[in-house]
Amino acid sequence: MRDKSIHIRVEHDDYEKLVQRAGSMKMTPSAVARGLVLQGLWPIDHKHDALLDRLERLEILMMKVSILAASAVASTVIPPGLEGDVSELEEGFKEQMRHHIRQSIKQGKNVDGAYDKGRFDERNGSVCAAAPKLARVD
Repeated sequence: MRDKSIHIRVEHDDYEKLVQRAGSMKMTPSAVARGLVLQGLWPIDHKHDALLDRLERLEILMMKVSILAASAVASTVIPPGLEGDVSELEEGFKEQMRHHIRQSIKQGKNVDGAYDKGRFDERNGSVCAAAPKLARVD
């Protein structure tokens, strides 16, 4: 039970910010102010901040790795000397390249699924006998 009350005066701009925050949180300005006061009274535990920062960096790195892996797959089907300009290739060859990329992605999903099911030998990183046979990519 709340048996004590305090009253404070704030500048107009500060009150508007409080009203905005309260609106976005679907609370009253008084409830938000009360929360801010109580939050200021109790020390904040920052022991997990470093872990959260590392997780965020790992997430960014995983996205970069995914992009690099996709570009590596795409680059394997581009003939040497083409220097990335595929606009002048015949449509049939372009479709063959697209097919190779789609098959590579499909095989990547197979490997990913096998890994998720525990079919990799963690001691040496090789696929154990229980892993499904991967289809040949032509």
